[in-house]
Amino acid sequence: MAKWTESAKAEWKAYGQRLRNQLNGSEADSAEVEEDIKRHVDEEMHATGLTVVDAEQLRSILTRIGELETPQETEAGNSAKTSGPSNKKQKSETFAQFRFGLLVLTSVVWPLIVLVIEVVTRMCTALVFDPMPSIWHAFVLFGIPVGNLLALLRLKNTSATQPHWVSLLVSFNVGVSLVYTLFFMPLLPIGVLGIVIWGFGLLPLAPLAACLSGFVIWSKCSDRLESSKLKYRLFWLGFTGAIALLLVLEAPNFLTRTGLRWADSEETVTRARGISWLRNYGNEETILKACYERPRRVFDVSSWLTDSSDAVTQDDARKIFYQVTGRPFNSVQPPSMYTREGRWNMLDEEFTWEFDTALGSTSVAGRVRGLRMISSRMDSRIETASALAYTEWTMEFENQASMAREVRTQIKLPSGGVVSRLTLWVGGEEREAAFASRAQTRKAYQKIAVERRRDPVLVTTSGPDQILMQCFPVPADGGKMKIRFGITSPLDMLDLQNGRVRLPAMVERNFNLKDGLKHSVWLESRSELEGDESFFRQGSLKDGDFTLQGKLLDDELLAVESSIQVMRPEAVTQVWTEAQEKDHVVVQRLIEQQAQPLKSTVVVIDGSVSMASCFDEIHGSLMTLESLSQVRVVVASDLPAFQDESGDPVVFNLNEATEQLSTTQPVGGQDNLLALATAWDVAGEIGASTIWWIHGPQPTLLEDMAPMLQRMERSRGDVQLISYAMANGPNRIMEAFDGLNASVVPKYAKLGATMKKWVSAHAEGYKNYEFERSQQKSAPSLVLSEENKVSRHIERLWAAHEVDALSASKRVSEAIRLASKQQLVTPVTGAVVLETVEQYKEMGLTPVPVDTVPGIPEPSTMVLMLLGILVCLGRLKIISLRRSNDLAGNMNHPVR
Repeated sequence: MAKWTESAKAEWKAYGQRLRNQLNGSEADSAEVEEDIKRHVDEEMHATGLTVVDAEQLRSILTRIGELETPQETEAGNSAKTSGPSNKKQKSETFAQFRFGLLVLTSVVWPLIVLVIEVVTRMCTALVFDPMPSIWHAFVLFGIPVGNLLALLRLKNTSATQPHWVSLLVSFNVGVSLVYTLFFMPLLPIGVLGIVIWGFGLLPLAPLAACLSGFVIWSKCSDRLESSKLKYRLFWLGFTGAIALLLVLEAPNFLTRTGLRWADSEETVTRARGISWLRNYGNEETILKACYERPRRVFDVSSWLTDSSDAVTQDDARKIFYQVTGRPFNSVQPPSMYTREGRWNMLDEEFTWEFDTALGSTSVAGRVRGLRMISSRMDSRIETASALAYTEWTMEFENQASMAREVRTQIKLPSGGVVSRLTLWVGGEEREAAFASRAQTRKAYQKIAVERRRDPVLVTTSGPDQILMQCFPVPADGGKMKIRFGITSPLDMLDLQNGRVRLPAMVERNFNLKDGLKHSVWLESRSELEGDESFFRQGSLKDGDFTLQGKLLDDELLAVESSIQVMRPEAVTQVWTEAQEKDHVVVQRLIEQQAQPLKSTVVVIDGSVSMASCFDEIHGSLMTLESLSQVRVVVASDLPAFQDESGDPVVFNLNEATEQLSTTQPVGGQDNLLALATAWDVAGEIGASTIWWIHGPQPTLLEDMAPMLQRMERSRGDVQLISYAMANGPNRIMEAFDGLNASVVPKYAKLGATMKKWVSAHAEGYKNYEFERSQQKSAPSLVLSEENKVSRHIERLWAAHEVDALSASKRVSEAIRLASKQQLVTPVTGAVVLETVEQYKEMGLTPVPVDTVPGIPEPSTMVLMLLGILVCLGRLKIISLRRSNDLAGNMNHPVR
C-alpha cells in the first residue's frame, strides 16, 4: 500500500471538504462518495506502482479519474465520467503546462544561454569580474541548468518516485544561484533597464531568475518526500554544501588576494609577511592575472571578499610576482583568460582586441596575442685583420590581431658592440635611419608612430651591450613589418692570432615566435671559423672565404656553445682607415698589456630561486678565488641566514659563504640592489677594484636606484661592476647603469672557467691584449701601409669609445654630435626610421645617405665574372653533348 506524504494528506483533506460542500443538500451520502473515490485513488496508485504519493501526484490521479460529479448526476446514478474534459480541466492543464514551460525557461534555458555567451565573449569578465576563474567554477555553474533539467524531468513523470538526491541537487543549485545573485545585486537595476539589449540585461538577472525558479522546483520536489522534516534537512544540506564548495574553490584566490594586499603594504614588516604568505599559500595564476588587470579593478569573486577599492596595481603585481616566483611575469605564458589588457579566453588563443598600455614606452611589458616573429636571419662578416665583426640581423613580424601592434624587444649585443645601421622596409623599399640625440629620436617616434600611427622604427641603448628595438604599427589582420639593424663589434682577443665573438640575442620580447622558428645564421671570413658542430656547419667559398652556417633556436643564441672562434693567419697588430674628418685617419693597434696585480674582490650572489640549479656551480667557482688575499661575499636574500637583525645583508668571507651556500635553498625573487650597495661599501673598505655580480634575471626594480647610482657616479671609475648572468632574462638594474663603469661578461664558458681565466689574467707575468684606437692627422711622418688599410668599422668603434669618454666628463653635447656624425646608437643617441622625407623635415632629422651605411660585402666583380664564365662554359658543353647525341641517334636510326 502506498504511503501518503503530509502534503498529500493535506490535499486529500481539502478535497474531501470541497466534496462535502458540493454534496450538501443532496440525497447522496458524502461519506460513501468520498470512500468510493478513495478506493479509485488506491486502485490507480496500485496500478502505477507508486509507493509514496505527494500532493502533486494526488491531484494528477484525481484529474485522471474525473472531476467531482454534481449532486444531480450522483442522484441519477450517473457514475460514469462525462465524455471529454471540462473547461475547468482544460484551463487547469493549460496553466500547468505554462508553469512548467516558464520553469524550464528561467531555470534551464536562460542560465545556459548566459553561460555560453560568457564563455564565448567573456563579457562579464571584461566589464565586472570573472565568474568562472577556474574550470571547477565552470562545472558548478553549468551544473545549475543541468541539475534543474533533471529535476524537471522527474517532476514531469508524476508516477515516478522522487529520490532524495533530486531535492538535494536542486537545493545545491539554489545556494549557488543565491551567492551569484548577491554578487550581481549592484547590477540588477542596470540589467532591468538593459533587458532589451541581448546578452547585457540577461546577464545580471540570470542568477536571480535561476535562484527563484530553483526554489519553486525544490518546493515541488520536496512535496513528494515522506515528511516535512526530511524536506528541510535536505534543503539545508544542499544549500550549505553549495556555500562550502564555493568557499573552497575561492580559498586559493582569497588567500592570494589577501597576500597581495599585504605584499603591497608600505610597512616593511607587513610587506615581508605578504611575500612569505604568497610563497607558501599563494596561487600563481591569480598573481599572474593581477599583472594584466587594469589598475584598481577586481576580476574574480574573491576580490569582492577583500577590499576591492584598494586593489594592487599592475606594476606592483609584477614586482610581487617576481618576488614570489623568481621569474619575470612576461616569461610565463599569460593567463588563459584576462581582461582589458587583452581579453584572452580559452576559445581565442590567437587574437585580441584590447589596447596595449605600454605602446611607445621604454618598457617591453607583457606579451600581446596575435603578434609574432615569422622570419629571422643573421649575416655576419668577420674582418680578421681589423679583429672585428659586422653583423646584420633582419627580422620580419606578423600581426594576426584585429588592431595594430607595436613590437618591443631587448637585444643583447656582442661585447663592446654598437648599432651602426637601422633599416625599415616601407612598401617594399628600404628606408635608412636618422641618428640624433636620444630625446629627439624618441620624440619623433612618439609623434609619428604613437600619435599618427605611421611606420617608424626606433633603436636606443638599454644598458651595457644592450639595446631596445621597437617598431609600430604592425598592421592588423595579418599585416607584416620588416626591419634590419647592423652591429659593429670587436673580437675578444685571446692572443694575437686567436679571437672569439658571440651573436646578438633577444633577452626580452612582447611577441611570440612562429612555431618552429629558427634563426638562420651565416658567418663568413677570410680566415677559418670554428663553432660547435651541433649548431654550425663549416664551409668555404670559391673566392677563398670560410663560412659557418646554422639554424639556431632562440634560447640557443644565448648558450655558451653558440660562440664563434676566429683564427687569424697573420698576427696583424696595426690597421688604419681614412676618417670622416678631412686629412685624418683612425689607427687601431692591438697592444700587449702586462697584467695588473689583483689582491681582493667582492662577490655578490643573487639568492633568487632561478639560481637554485646554479648554486653547486657557484660553490665550485668561488674556490677559484682562493689565491686572492681578501674575498668578501654578499648574498642577496631575505632569508634569515643572510640578513642581520636590522635587515642588512651579512658580509661573509670565502669559507663562510661556501658553507652557507651548500646548506641553503634559494627562494622567490630577491632584491639585489641592497646587496650591491653593501658590496660597494665593502670594496672601498678592503681596497677592491672589482665587484663580481653573479645573478639571474632582474625583471623589476624593487628599491630606489638613487643610492646605488650615487656610489657608481661618485667613485670616478675606481670600482668596476662585472655582471655574469647565470640565467637569461631582462636586467633592470644593468639598464640603469647605461654609460657607467659596468660591464657584462660574455658567456664564452661556464662560470668556473670564466672566473679562473679572470684570475689568471691578473696574475704576474700574464699578457693581455687590448685595442688602442686613435684619430690622427695625416702627415708624411705617419707611415701607414696600404696593405693594412681596412674598412671604416674601426672608426665607428673608436667613436663609440670617445662618446663614452665625453659623456663621462659631462660633455654630452659633443658626445651627441660625434655619435650622430658617425651614425651610432649610444647612451646619448638613438636611431629612428620614418616613412617619408616630409616627416624627417618636420622632426628636424636627416636620414643618413645610403652610400654611407655599412653592409655585408658582396662577392667581388671578378668573382662574379668568373662564375658567369663558368656557367656559360658549362651550358655550352651541355648543348654540345646534346647535339652529339642527336647526331649519333640519327646515324643509328636513318630516316626511311
